Amino acid sequence: MDNILCDKCSKHFNIKKIKERKLDDDVKVNYFTCPHCSTEYRSFYNNKAIRDRLFKMKQMQREIKKMTDQNVLECEELRVKYEEDAETM
Repeated sequence: MDNILCDKCSKHFNIKKIKERKLDDDVKVNYFTCPHCSTEYRSFYNNKAIRDRLFKMKQMQREIKKMTDQNVLECEELRVKYEEDAETM
């Protein structure tokens, strides 16, 4: 993200890195800081259940992409087959 305006020091900055810190045994917070005044901006919180679901979602997204790619390939094969058949008739 570019051109963030810090609420505290009113200076603009770009987010270089989203950092992560453990708050307790289960909860983590993701955040970034203003490079000028070190004000912390928390992006989101997560726990093991959320991380597990995010992991499953990424797996599902990969599986969906794989199936989509297979469908595109099979559709193209069918198109070629039936267009060739149509030309021979």
